[in-house]
Amino acid sequence: MIELDPIVAEIHAVREALSNASGGDIRAIAEAAKARQAQGCRPSVTLAPREVKDERKASWVTPSGGARPARCLLSAPTPRPEKS
Repeated sequence: MIELDPIVAEIHAVREALSNASGGDIRAIAEAAKARQAQGCRPSVTLAPREVKDERKASWVTPSGGARPARCLLSAPTPRPEKS
C-alpha cells in the first residue's frame, strides 16, 4: 500500500473537517470560506470575467473544406481499456 505524504494527509484531514463542519454541503463550505476570507488580513480581489473566445465552430465541413471526419466532437468517446 502506498504511504501518504504527511502534508497530503494533513490537507485531507483539514478538508474532511471543513466538510463535516458544513454537513457536506458544498454551498455551505463555500460560504464558510468566504466568511474566513473576509475576516483575514489579506485583501480579497475579484476580477472581472474574461471574454471566452471559442474558435471551434460546429460545422459539417472541416476547415480544409472536406467532409466531417468519422469521429467528431459530437460522438461518444471511445472507452479505454482498464489498467491492471
